[in-house]
Amino acid sequence: MMNKVLVVGYPSQYRSSFVSFLNQVDIETDCVSDLVDALEACSFNQDAYGVIVIKAFTLPMGTFDFIKRFRQLNPDFKILLINEGAKERYWSNVDAVVQKSLSFPEILVHIVELMRRNKLRADPLVLTSMIDSIKVSMYQCEVMQYDQPVELTLKEYQILCFFLKNKNQMITRDDLITRVWRKFPEEINVRVVDLHIKNLRQKMHLSALVTRRGEGYYWDE
Repeated sequence: MMNKVLVVGYPSQYRSSFVSFLNQVDIETDCVSDLVDALEACSFNQDAYGVIVIKAFTLPMGTFDFIKRFRQLNPDFKILLINEGAKERYWSNVDAVVQKSLSFPEILVHIVELMRRNKLRADPLVLTSMIDSIKVSMYQCEVMQYDQPVELTLKEYQILCFFLKNKNQMITRDDLITRVWRKFPEEINVRVVDLHIKNLRQKMHLSALVTRRGEGYYWDE
């Protein structure tokens, strides 16, 4: 599938914030502390990662060898260098270089472009529903309905995006727990799922989102 991002080398707090941001826009992300761990992760998951994001400031000696080994594992890996003092000699071996001063949304633009360049991500950047007049911008995490902005919680936003990406498919509560909450079904009470669905319906008056008793939810469009 190769639609995951691997973040390498940031301090743990910044790395966690970056990963959380990418997850909010529905980009599945793993993180490791250094290039050795990154190489090991890619060795075990050669078909999982599309983009490897590396913080340049912590690049060790032998970085060329690491990048070469990434390429040997899978030539389709795209490498994005977040520059913070790295010498230009590193730049020719990567697919894109951006400055650390960029915001998370600005870095996201480059990540998505790398995915698109290699045809690694099939998800659209804008999700829509004609029935309920909804438009979701994945870049800005912005929801519009009838040309008016809609304020949603993070989880409501993620649920809405999940349904818009899976129209005309039966979605069980377990599906939502594993794909939206990213938990095992036994870790989340199904009533929590139902409550979020109820709140989403109340805010947006969704006619396309229907409940099929004993089965789950269905976006009928």
